[in-house]
Amino acid sequence: MDERFKDDPEIGENRLLGRRDLLRMLGLGLTSVTLIGCDTRTSTRRLPSPDFPPLMKQTPGASVPPATIAQSAALPFPVKARSNWTSASPNYGNMNKMTPLRYVTVHHDGMDPFWDSSAAAGSARLNLIRTAHRRRGWGDIGYHFAIDRGGNIWECRPMGWQGAHVKDWNEGNIGIVVMGNFERQQLAPAQASALQTLLKNVSTAYRIPARNIRTHREWPSATACPGRNLQLQMNAIRA
Repeated sequence: MDERFKDDPEIGENRLLGRRDLLRMLGLGLTSVTLIGCDTRTSTRRLPSPDFPPLMKQTPGASVPPATIAQSAALPFPVKARSNWTSASPNYGNMNKMTPLRYVTVHHDGMDPFWDSSAAAGSARLNLIRTAHRRRGWGDIGYHFAIDRGGNIWECRPMGWQGAHVKDWNEGNIGIVVMGNFERQQLAPAQASALQTLLKNVSTAYRIPARNIRTHREWPSATACPGRNLQLQMNAIRA
C-alpha cells in the first residue's frame, strides 16, 4: 500500500499544492486550513505531528479485478453512496485488500471548525480531504466512512480495501472520520446521533466487540485526534 505521509507536516499550508485554487473551486473561500486529517494541534500549543501510515512495498503493475471492489450496495446498513460526493475512482494499485475486520477507529478531520450542516458542504469537505490524501500518493481518501454536521453518513473508501488512518494498525481496521475540529468545537446533536448509529451498525454487521471500538489517540499514536470533545462523546457512547 503506497500510502505514505511521513511525520513531517507536509500537509501544512506551504506544502499543500493548489490549496487556494481548490478552495475557490469548492466555494469554501480562503480559510486558515492548516492540516487535513487528524490535526494534532490545539488552539494554544503545538502537539506532535499527525500519525499517518508508513510506506509499504507494492508489486509493480499489480491490478485488481473490478469484481472484487466493494460498493455501497453491498453494505449491510444505509449510507450516502460514494457517488453522491465524487465520481473519481480509487487508485487500487496503491491500496491493499482489507483483512478480516477486527477494529473500528474514530477520528476528526482536524481542520478549521466546521459549522455548515448542508450535504453540499459535507461533500465539498470530503473532496478537500480526498484531494489532499491523493496528493500524498495514497490510493484514495484514508477513511471508510464520514459523518457531517447534518448527521449524514457518507461512504468513503470502499470497505473491501484497507484504510490509511492509523499508523501500523490499518489491517482489519474500519476508519470513521467525523467532520470538524473537536479540540475547538462540539459535535452537532445530529452528528453525535449519527456516530452512535453508525458504530452500532458497524459493530453488529461485522461482529466487532465494543472493546475494539477506539479513537485515534487510543492507539500507540502521538496525536490529539479525535479532539477532546469527540473523545468525551466516544466515552459516553461506549459506556
